[in-house]
Amino acid sequence: MDDTVKFLRRFGSEIHIMRKDRGLTQKEFAKVTGISPSYIASIESGRRWPHINILYAIANNLETTPHELIKIALKEPTYE
Repeated sequence: MDDTVKFLRRFGSEIHIMRKDRGLTQKEFAKVTGISPSYIASIESGRRWPHINILYAIANNLETTPHELIKIALKEPTYE
């Protein structure tokens, strides 16, 4: 698996975890970010990278910054 695919999967996984931690379904999160549930699903599964305006909407609604989301996704997972 290449680095881009790994990054997209980690990024999507982090969005998924943060959304679930806030008790939101994909449908609810899509509504507050102004995008479709299927677009959220494709980001969370690592199939798509959001446009910059969507990235900001996602980060804002997760009470973080695009920088922090990207920084988290760039970290290699650690296994204990």
